Amino acid sequence: MASSNVLALVVLMCHQPAPQHLHHHLLLLLLLLLPPPPPTSSPPVASPPSPTTVSSPPPASSIPPSSISKPPSNAPGPSPNDAVLNRVTVGGSLLAGLFAAVLVI
Repeated sequence: MASSNVLALVVLMCHQPAPQHLHHHLLLLLLLLLPPPPPTSSPPVASPPSPTTVSSPPPASSIPPSSISKPPSNAPGPSPNDAVLNRVTVGGSLLAGLFAAVLVI
């Protein structure tokens, strides 16, 4: 979501009248802020030989399966401030990058 906001901001700024070199700095900033593309598919790797199966009785478990699948009741939930901190961090990074681009001009 943050990269789409950055892209929209850079596109809007590129449509404003500005010196041509500023456009290049903004595009460079955009390239630095966007995540890298996903890696290309690698050639298939030969799978290791399958292990031999041994017929043995399954181990007796002292914990019933129904209690394992239940979530813990005292687990902490997500922090409500995480989204705000992420937006502040992205905004601060964007402002620092724009400030650096203006200084280079």
